[in-house]
Amino acid sequence: MAQLASWGALTYGMFAVGAEGIVQMFYAISRRRRDLNAAEDKGRVEGRVEGSVATPDEMAARLSEPGADPMAVIARLRAELRHNAPSPHC
Repeated sequence: MAQLASWGALTYGMFAVGAEGIVQMFYAISRRRRDLNAAEDKGRVEGRVEGSVATPDEMAARLSEPGADPMAVIARLRAELRHNAPSPHC
């Protein structure tokens, strides 16, 4: 009888640990998905903010200015994006 009890305890322990591991795995997966969704939402918001600073028409206007250096125009746009400053050409 003692031998059956030890086998029963061992079997119960294996199933209990396995079930707990499965629950933790699904919790970790759901937490990871929640974090990814939050990061995607944050990226969408930042993308909207960045997209509102320089429109393609505004970039074309800046690049068509006489003597405009494309690299300098891009550098100014990047600086405006970093500082969230409004465009001086609006």
